[in-house]
Amino acid sequence: MKIIRNIFVFFFVMTPITCLVALYGCQQIPTVESIERISDQALLKEIVDRDVKDGTITVMQKIAAAKHIKDQQFLRRRVLSSKDKYPQLLKIYIVENLLDQDNLSVVAGYRYLIADDLIKAALNGIEDPVLLEKVIDNLFDKPSVYMGECFSFRLDVITGRYVWVIDRLLEVVRGKQEVQALALKSEYPEVRLAATKLIDDEDVLREVALKDNHHEVSKAATERLTNQAYLAEIISGKACSSGLAFEKLTDPNHLFALVMSGSYFNANGFEDRSRLASVISKITDVGLLKKIVMQNESSNARMYALGQIEDQNTLIKIALEDPDLPVKLTAIRKITDDGTLIKIAKSQPGGKSWAWEDEQIAINAYVAVQNKSKLVTYINESKDYFQQRAAFSAIKNRQLLEDLAANSFSDYVRNAAQLRLKSADKDKYLDSLGYAQALQAVGFCRHIYHGIDPDKIADISLGYFKKGGRVVGHRVMTELFYKFTTKTLAEHYYNYGGPELSEIANDWAQRNGYMFFVKGAVISR
Repeated sequence: MKIIRNIFVFFFVMTPITCLVALYGCQQIPTVESIERISDQALLKEIVDRDVKDGTITVMQKIAAAKHIKDQQFLRRRVLSSKDKYPQLLKIYIVENLLDQDNLSVVAGYRYLIADDLIKAALNGIEDPVLLEKVIDNLFDKPSVYMGECFSFRLDVITGRYVWVIDRLLEVVRGKQEVQALALKSEYPEVRLAATKLIDDEDVLREVALKDNHHEVSKAATERLTNQAYLAEIISGKACSSGLAFEKLTDPNHLFALVMSGSYFNANGFEDRSRLASVISKITDVGLLKKIVMQNESSNARMYALGQIEDQNTLIKIALEDPDLPVKLTAIRKITDDGTLIKIAKSQPGGKSWAWEDEQIAINAYVAVQNKSKLVTYINESKDYFQQRAAFSAIKNRQLLEDLAANSFSDYVRNAAQLRLKSADKDKYLDSLGYAQALQAVGFCRHIYHGIDPDKIADISLGYFKKGGRVVGHRVMTELFYKFTTKTLAEHYYNYGGPELSEIANDWAQRNGYMFFVKGAVISR
């Protein structure tokens, strides 16, 4: 019994005491080997908690003690401690030997006062994808308390750690199905983005591109797609990456279907004309372009398609039959046969039925005529004032203008030609004409002559009205009013222009915040 008692005292009492004496009561520092023989957990914890600055312990001895500590919570708390007595080397060793996955995830997701090496070591020990996603939560949980200079939350550092977590997550999740699940279902866009970049399955990429509301994720999926039908679907579905899908879409049939559907180009009721033009510019098949011209409801689509068509029969058909004026004019400008252009211009009704749209068609047709001398002949032969004026608008050649000024049978054609030729002294030339002739000349060449002083028109109009003139006609006087409107001109029209012109002047005054006093009919604010 005595022998057994002595053995018990030696191993369970004397050995710990001997170590403690060696640690705290003697100058000699215990060896690593002696510490590794200690089994008392409390004593091992005490050794780990000693400060190396006291000179009673070394880092390697603290590591030797930590090696045998079983309390994982104790070890985790020491890793996360900011105290100097827990050196970095000790913390890294502890992290590398932590067995508990939950404790590793806490270390990996800890944002404050902890070195990157510890984060990486903790991440390397985690094998559970669920815990890795919890780490992401911890990293981006916003701090609720500002702790002064001792605490600095650096988003760039956290973002770097975030990348490490994602990389580790993709290392752990190696299966194809698991990676696809992350791309489709992870709540973190960065995780979805990283997973998407590893996927080659076009069906999965299509689903990500269509459904993911995060632009970078949708874009990454679209970048990896090559299937033209899927790209067209992404565009039609107005996904985040529809712009990139459009850049990659080259199949003419899909482009044509996109143009004909029209939905991609309409947002909030407004047509995206630049994008529509870009799509049509990628279509080179003339047959498809003609279908757009003949069948598409959008006048813009028809115009853009016409820009790529040279077939004269198609252009003539559109010029004569399309219901929209801009489309007609686009076609007219591309017709090359002078006879056809003159025929189109002459087909517009003249006289009292002449409308602004008719005039625009005629003017553009005459402008497109290559041999302008044909227009001089037509102007001299025609008896329709409006057709003459439309043809005259297309003539800029000085020799042809001189021919008209010298030889035209019409006074207002001669005067208009002289006015255009005498641009340097136009006011002097207008003064030399009678009131009616001056107004006719201005009205005749109004489309391309913009240098006339509006006050000069007001003076001529007043003289014309006071002479009781009605030769020029209501139509010319109305056009002149809207072309050269001034307060003075409105007064003259109201006072002397007769019921119809007076009403026009009064309407203009009301729209522009003026009013007429009955006596003297003077305009005032």
